[in-house]
Amino acid sequence: SYISRMKGGSRMPKNNPSLIYRICGLIAARGFEKNRQEELTALTGQQAEDVTAMTSALFGWLYDKRGAGGSQAVGRFIDRIASMPGEAHEEEHTEIIIKPDYAKVYTGVAGLQSAVTRFLSTAAKAGNRTLMLYSDQPTGWLSGSFHTVWEELMRECLENNVKMKIIHNIEHRMLSEIFEAISSWLPLYMTGGIESYYCTLNEGERLYSTVFLDEGHACIESTFVRGMEGTARYRYITAADELLYAKQNFETVLLDCRPLIKIKQIDELSLIGKYRIFSSNGIQLYLGERDVIIQKLSTPKLSFCLEHPDLVRAIRLYIEERNLY
Repeated sequence: SYISRMKGGSRMPKNNPSLIYRICGLIAARGFEKNRQEELTALTGQQAEDVTAMTSALFGWLYDKRGAGGSQAVGRFIDRIASMPGEAHEEEHTEIIIKPDYAKVYTGVAGLQSAVTRFLSTAAKAGNRTLMLYSDQPTGWLSGSFHTVWEELMRECLENNVKMKIIHNIEHRMLSEIFEAISSWLPLYMTGGIESYYCTLNEGERLYSTVFLDEGHACIESTFVRGMEGTARYRYITAADELLYAKQNFETVLLDCRPLIKIKQIDELSLIGKYRIFSSNGIQLYLGERDVIIQKLSTPKLSFCLEHPDLVRAIRLYIEERNLY
């Protein structure tokens, strides 16, 4: 119940760090004793080989999820919004060389990267497409040199009027990781070509699913048992009936999703009385009961609305810790 109150925000773990560390140690020891390490890894987002390492991971998760780490991530997120340029500026781009590829099945991480390269480059060249993207598997395949390839192909898609609906998987992630991820996506969000969502349904505990759909044209699809990432098979679908089926599945999941972030112009007068208003570092914060609006005060005066309960709670704690009241 003590951990529950901390997760709910009514208690802060910093009040008694020695007790929290002992609690984390008992949970870690019990987890290893019952062979439940995978669940603790999913919770903390960190691999740990022994009880001591898992104790530290749990301790860090509690502090970062509801304490200083989360607050620092909110601060970096707000600074990123405040410092965003008012006008678009030319950026250097990396030329991506795409080799002809007509495979029907791709295997493992390298296979998924090849499939995504084919998928995004095809959509970018054609233009005027609608992409529906969902994946709850770990994002390790997006790391390293492939991340540059992915960023460039996403930019090309948006420049060629490719619209995207993306269901982000933010379950079992620390607040710092979530805010950092949203910050990295902000330049893409600002194009207006992306609708971002998070799902309100509970995440599955045995399987990973990936659906990257170019509506009416192509789909990368896979479902596999957790731990099989290295040998997972990704089908590249082009048959019309299967594409329709994939779209129906995506839209059904979308019914249980909420916007992760909304970017819009706001009428400040309409918010008075409904929100508590705070100012900090070039932004205006409008704190409501169930949402928070971060308004960029420099031109263009855009507003970023967040509704996810964990993110709203983190921003509320940020306001309290910095005595912005």
